[in-house]
Amino acid sequence: MDPRRQRAAWAAVTIAGVLLAFAPAVAGVRTLSQRDTDFLYAPVRTLVVEELRAGRLPLWNPYEGTGKPLFAEGIHSVLHPISLAAAALAPSSIDFLILAYLVAAALGAFVLAWTLDASPPSSAGAGLAFALSGFSASMTGNLVFLAGLSTLPWLVAAARAAGAGARWGTVATALATACAFLSGDAQAALVGLALGVLLAADAGGRRGAARALAGMGAGVLLAGVQLAATSALLPRTNRSLDLEDWEKTRWALEPGRLLEWVVPGLFRGPLDEVPPGAGLRLDELVFAESVYLGAPLLVAAALGASAPADARRRRTGLVLAGAAAILLWLALGHHLGARQLLDAVPVWSRFRYSEKLMAPLSLCAAALAALGADAFGAGRLSHAWRRGLAAAALVAGATLLLLRLAPEATAGLATRALGDAGPFYCSTLAAGLPHLVVGLAALLVVERLRSDRARTGALAALVALAPAAAVYYGAHLGSTDVRRFASPMRLEADSPSPRILHPLDRMHDPRDPLGAVDATARTESRLLGQAIGVAHRVDTMEPYGAFEPRRFDTLQRSLGDGFALACRRFGLTHVALQPIPHANAFDVLAGPAVVGGRCVQRDEPPGLEVWAVPHRPWAFFARRAVNAERTLDARKLLLALVARGDDDTVVVEASATPPTAPGRVLGVERRAGSVRIEAESLGPALLVVQDAWWPGWRATVDGRPVEILAADFLVRAVPWPPGRHRLEMTYDPPELRAGLALSALGGVLLLLLAVRAARRGRPATPT
Repeated sequence: MDPRRQRAAWAAVTIAGVLLAFAPAVAGVRTLSQRDTDFLYAPVRTLVVEELRAGRLPLWNPYEGTGKPLFAEGIHSVLHPISLAAAALAPSSIDFLILAYLVAAALGAFVLAWTLDASPPSSAGAGLAFALSGFSASMTGNLVFLAGLSTLPWLVAAARAAGAGARWGTVATALATACAFLSGDAQAALVGLALGVLLAADAGGRRGAARALAGMGAGVLLAGVQLAATSALLPRTNRSLDLEDWEKTRWALEPGRLLEWVVPGLFRGPLDEVPPGAGLRLDELVFAESVYLGAPLLVAAALGASAPADARRRRTGLVLAGAAAILLWLALGHHLGARQLLDAVPVWSRFRYSEKLMAPLSLCAAALAALGADAFGAGRLSHAWRRGLAAAALVAGATLLLLRLAPEATAGLATRALGDAGPFYCSTLAAGLPHLVVGLAALLVVERLRSDRARTGALAALVALAPAAAVYYGAHLGSTDVRRFASPMRLEADSPSPRILHPLDRMHDPRDPLGAVDATARTESRLLGQAIGVAHRVDTMEPYGAFEPRRFDTLQRSLGDGFALACRRFGLTHVALQPIPHANAFDVLAGPAVVGGRCVQRDEPPGLEVWAVPHRPWAFFARRAVNAERTLDARKLLLALVARGDDDTVVVEASATPPTAPGRVLGVERRAGSVRIEAESLGPALLVVQDAWWPGWRATVDGRPVEILAADFLVRAVPWPPGRHRLEMTYDPPELRAGLALSALGGVLLLLLAVRAARRGRPATPT
């Protein structure tokens, strides 16, 4: 068969393998959405898609925390090619987006293995192993990291091709680099750049690295529109603050999870169950539900690092193995000193959750496995290898037999060794060990095949099948019905949108027959928790995501337990409660939140209460105002007003106190990124709009520019001339124009690189 057709056929096998592994989601009868995808990405995605399909960039999200930038956050991968394609082809399907990312991850790893000169079957095995590995499957619950890992292999492969002197390698590197940063996962992009340069230098030395770096530079400029927006956002969010000690150590890869590389489900167990002692909060359990790789992949990776007879492949294997070792050290975080050593490194020290490094680590292992599968086909295993595999299989089998025959005795031993967690790990070990036993036994069987091609294909198949068989230790097939953004809450408000608050954490009852993942999704949907209100176009007072605005965060911390009551100052209309599991917390936190309000809805079976509370209007004319020239002084004045219950006075950040006068609001229209208000006043006045003050908002009154002032530390106000007028506010951040200019420059450089590549392919003109 023609080599190109052969590669295309195996690429089709790779795509089919991913879709087959997730067939119920492909068919639409189940969904892969879980955790943060349920609570954040899917609901906000509805706003992203709405704006994109209207031909607008989704710059602003007015529905969380009185409003915050949306596109600048980056985590929604707005301009990533897969995001744009999904918005056009399947605007209402989050599963289309998830599956597209997984297919891209598999194809990218396939292409990377191909650029390393692996055979097509081995490349297909590596692609499927990467996309179906435990970490990749787990990121169906966290779309920004799924987008990042789906683009990572393309970046590394393009850089490798550029290093090897491929005609379009530098152009491909530029495009892949831009996509990596447009994914929103900056850490994956930076690791991809480093890996790419390393493999480019391995292929072409200094010149190869220079070609890759040229493409990367153009790609960074291409992504300038996203990078400029995010860079302007960071100083105004809690991400500009130093990490607290608990954040530096949270969700580093636990050393004990290394055993989970071959025993799936060891730390998390079944996704529909809450492990003993884990409490009721699912988001506190683990970062990635699974980090499983499979014994066949690890064996093939070890062969890829050591066995190739070809010197060039052996060097590449050592490069990948060295990179994998460094990534493992980084993933372990504080356990082996990586966090402590790199804490002073700019940018890198801001990244949290070291376990995220499992994505590039899995990619390196998959690439090594592709080389190892070819080496496995080229020569039989040594006696030492065979004895080692047989011994491991016997030990794993004996352990499994002991766990099955004497569960109480082994649970007792585990309790003495591990404490209360012992029985839990004992049961998950018993559930996951069959994967290890079967994997090792299969390796011993395929090693006896006589045909080189058969051994290569058999090991490549095992490399892919092992994570495929355990993929639902990380991914979850959930009910589509509980994720339809249908809430029983009946909300009415005189503002553009009801504005709700959840003073209590939403909790999951582990006895719920629906299962932990789906029951939690149902609870969040019913109560409009997290960012789910965005899908209903209902304001929620609490922002959710990676970039909480510093003003909001500071005010919330300053008010403490009084925050819920103070929210009425900012247009809070309703309080939503789930009172059943919160007997003690109800009086402490929920009681003050609903004082003076009235219960407008109570549904006993789901444990839902909705209270309408007295509040300031969303837009109103201030009765009195005081000014503060500094932000710190404005916060102090506001806290003093809140403490004495003065809702008639507004704190304005200005050099002088603006005049106030009575008036009335006649009409309101609010969209994402724009506000229109028609109102009238008896004299010079101050109109307060209860949406977040943020640099980049512009205002006009009857077409004439007017200054937007920060009011009550959090929201906006504009000076209002006497009489009847129309106010228009538009979010038009200057960093967007700067970013577009950078992207345009990147486009010019990309065009020049493309012209250069095209000329390289032309035949020489005879003289």
